[in-house]
Amino acid sequence: MTDSTASDTRHTTARYFLEGLQETGIRYLFSNLGTDHVTLIDEMARLQAEGQAMPEVVLCPHENVAIHMAGGYAAVTGQGQGVMVHVDAGTANAAMGMHNLMRARLPVLLMAGKAPYALHGEVLGARDNYVHYVQDPFDIGSLVRPYVKWEYNLPSGVVAKEVVRRAHSVMHTEPAGPVYMTLPRETLAEPWAPELVKSYPATRFGAVRMGALPAEATLQIARELMAAENPLVITS
Repeated sequence: MTDSTASDTRHTTARYFLEGLQETGIRYLFSNLGTDHVTLIDEMARLQAEGQAMPEVVLCPHENVAIHMAGGYAAVTGQGQGVMVHVDAGTANAAMGMHNLMRARLPVLLMAGKAPYALHGEVLGARDNYVHYVQDPFDIGSLVRPYVKWEYNLPSGVVAKEVVRRAHSVMHTEPAGPVYMTLPRETLAEPWAPELVKSYPATRFGAVRMGALPAEATLQIARELMAAENPLVITS
């Protein structure tokens, strides 16, 4: 009875991943979708039907449009958004944009689905179409690796929210820049109990700021120096 109840409350990695994006403050997913995103699309529909908050999906006819829309948003607001593309083909189409983002130091999270690795239906999300045999390149990350601060392949739904937070923090840590993640179809389809997938708040796991003291700390030092009768400054 207990096992049945736990099973009923489990959700897919895709749902926790979308929740993680929402928790980081990502508002938009500029997307060109494919067969690798099927579980994400299912969970988007489910969240929408439940009235739950999630990033708004902006469908783009080409990845070059998607990546530069996200870059433009980051240039105006300073806030990095998500771009979802289809396997190696979508990554390749976004590569020129990633070059521009790295040179402009703009934060964007590029996410590509990966062709399924399972061949015989052993797990949910296994290969079920001929195209899955021709979309599995030797090294998909090499298409954009020179232009990213960080690259990762999602290994399990247990770390879905942690990985999203890490991506968000790295791309916003100065100097800002794009990051890249790949999402295996089988991993997105895995079911997990909610208590196993932890959230990682920005207060503890957020972006690192460079250099100077915060403005409030600088003002406090100035006030104390001005109020001191015999201030002593030691430099080296």
